[in-house]
Amino acid sequence: MSGVLVKAGIGVFLVVAAAKMGGLATDLLGRARESVQASELLTLDKHLAVWAIERKRTRPPRDQGHFNEVVQGLFTTRGKRDVTKDRWGEAYVYEKLGERPVAWRISSKGPDKTLGTADDLVLKRHEDHVQINRDPEEIMKGAIEDKRKADARFLRDLKRLVNRDKKKTPIEVFPAGTAPDPSETEALGVRREGEALGALLGA
Repeated sequence: MSGVLVKAGIGVFLVVAAAKMGGLATDLLGRARESVQASELLTLDKHLAVWAIERKRTRPPRDQGHFNEVVQGLFTTRGKRDVTKDRWGEAYVYEKLGERPVAWRISSKGPDKTLGTADDLVLKRHEDHVQINRDPEEIMKGAIEDKRKADARFLRDLKRLVNRDKKKTPIEVFPAGTAPDPSETEALGVRREGEALGALLGA
């Protein structure tokens, strides 16, 4: 394989890798948003619990409308974001599960904005016990670990591509002393780039 084709092969690899890394960066940002949202749910619950305790008979919000009213009285945000909505612009879903003992469930619909799917963030309180289905720290740890593995795969695959190309004998395209026809050169370059891309995708 010629030096030009080696460069073409690595170039194609880097383009494909850049696209994948771009997707990974987007995923990392998405996971960061999920982590922040999980943290906000825990904070919201904590303040809501204090609000309930400070009431004479320690009662949770009656329903969704009452929950929204209480939350709007407890929080403000920079940029005037609606505090009754999550970071994807969807309203929190509140359910009163019990009054004696105090119990409730607060849900964010998650990135897909659909309640009842795997990416929902769900917090449940029963008296002093609080449970959230996705811990903020674990969300970010998982995202960072995925990034670390992707970086390792990228370096491994690039090294494999370079080492594979080094072992191949350069191809003599034109006999010594003959001038290549420009149209033939262009066709050969296109074919070689196609072969490099095919080899890369088949690797």
